[in-house]
Amino acid sequence: MKKTFLAPQDPSPKVRRTSAPMFLGGILIGTLILWASAFVAIPIALESVDPIPMILSRLLLSSLFLFPFLVKDWSSVIRPRLKKDFWQILLMAGSGIFLYLLFLTYGQRTVGAGQTSFIVNLTPLVAGLFAAWILKEAFHRRMIFGALLALLGVGFLVFQNGNGVTLNFDAVLIFLAMVTASLFYVIQRRLTKFYKPLTLTALAIVGGTIMFLPFLPSLFSGLEAITPRSGLAIIYLGVITILAYTGWTYVLSKLPVGKASLYLYSIPLISTFLGWWILGEVVTMDLIFAGALIIFGVLIGTGVIKAWPGSTKQKYKKARPQDKCISSP
Repeated sequence: MKKTFLAPQDPSPKVRRTSAPMFLGGILIGTLILWASAFVAIPIALESVDPIPMILSRLLLSSLFLFPFLVKDWSSVIRPRLKKDFWQILLMAGSGIFLYLLFLTYGQRTVGAGQTSFIVNLTPLVAGLFAAWILKEAFHRRMIFGALLALLGVGFLVFQNGNGVTLNFDAVLIFLAMVTASLFYVIQRRLTKFYKPLTLTALAIVGGTIMFLPFLPSLFSGLEAITPRSGLAIIYLGVITILAYTGWTYVLSKLPVGKASLYLYSIPLISTFLGWWILGEVVTMDLIFAGALIIFGVLIGTGVIKAWPGSTKQKYKKARPQDKCISSP
């Protein structure tokens, strides 16, 4: 009996478009620009609005969009595990949303977009150290070497030379924002086994918004003198919070984790360019030197550059592909 074979059906035009390399490249480039532009939008929003009303406005806009996703997953996903994961979710929202935005926004009152993005770029390395400590993931001596080198670069940004050496307190706040973001990503990674990425994002943002609700009375008085320029910046920040996370989730679904993470190191360069172009920030040699130290230290510490002599020796266990730390600014 002669066998008949059916020819495979051609994928629909929509599937072909979303699978095309150019489409993926466009999503990737757009996501990186959105993340980098957030460091530029924050100073613009602060031109006529205080930090707390600005943060609360931004989070309320994001929460209005994300809340329906929590309602959708409440019965099937969230409620069955809420009692067990409550404190982890609370810590995730507190570190990655409440404290991170508090430190970042107050720090950016005087710290430029480029300088901020270079400090925040330490997140993958510090998150890796947290993961080795909390999650018992692979630990390498190169992580310590890379951290020390990157911290040397941060030192150039945190301490300003005037008549002697002066501590820039706002730069310290940016550094604390980076530390809290690193803790956030480690906790988030623990919860990805049980929740979808968009559900986790919604839990974090809505939870962080609830933590800011005691400051709600200051929202209306803080927005009285808002200018159209600052208002548009706040709306932009609320929108890109959702778009950047969604775009990055799509990129991770199409690219290997290690390869996708390499593109994150372009964010400080984009932020520095946007800060110069939009805000008129001056790119000094100190910033370039400090930024180079930070990026080089992070590349060594995360294993992109195998520059440390003992980098092939693990202290705890063999590294796995899923042990690579992915972060978002």
